[in-house]
Amino acid sequence: MLKEQRYNILLVSSSEKFNKRINPMSGIYLDITLSKDIEQARRLIVERKFDIVILDSPVGSNKGFNFVLSVCDSDEYGILTVVNTSDYDEAYFRLHDYGVYVLSKPVDEALLAQSLRIICLTRDKINEIKKNNLSPKDKLDEIKLVAEAKMLIVKKLHIDENQAHKLIEQTAMNLRITKKATAEMFIKKYS
Repeated sequence: MLKEQRYNILLVSSSEKFNKRINPMSGIYLDITLSKDIEQARRLIVERKFDIVILDSPVGSNKGFNFVLSVCDSDEYGILTVVNTSDYDEAYFRLHDYGVYVLSKPVDEALLAQSLRIICLTRDKINEIKKNNLSPKDKLDEIKLVAEAKMLIVKKLHIDENQAHKLIEQTAMNLRITKKATAEMFIKKYS
C-alpha cells in the first residue's frame, strides 16, 4: 500500500492519446506536469523537483533515450520509459542497467498504474535506506553519544558498561528509535 504521499511526476510525451490515458491517475497521489518536448523537460528538471519521470517515446522524432540516461545520472528519480514495440529491445538493453523501467506499447491503464506504484514503492525504499545510512561523521557522533550515555547509566544505575550498552540497545529496539536518539534520551534523563 502506498504511503499517503503525493508524487511529483514529469510526463514527457507528445501523444495526446497517452496523455489522456495517464491523466485519470492524476490527483489521487500523483501531481503530473506535462512536457511535450525533450528540451522543455530538461529545463523543468532543473527548475523543479520531481519524484518520477515518465517518457512516452518517441517525443517528436526523438526516442529520448539520451534524455533518460542524463536523468539517470541522479538517483533522485524513478524513471519509466514507454516505447513502441519495435524499440523495446533497444530501450531495454540501453536503459535497464540504470534502473529504468521499460514498458512496450500498447500499455493499458492497469499495467501503467501498477508500474507507477512499483516505482513509487522502490523509490521510497531507496530513500529510506539512504536516510538510514550514516556518514562517518554521523556514526562517530553516535558512538560518542552512546559512550557518554553509558557512562551516565553506569554512574546512576550502578551497573557495568556491558549492561549499560545492552540497556541502550534494548531501549532503542523497544522504542523503535536509533541508538543515537536513545543515547540522547538517557543523557537528558541522567544529566
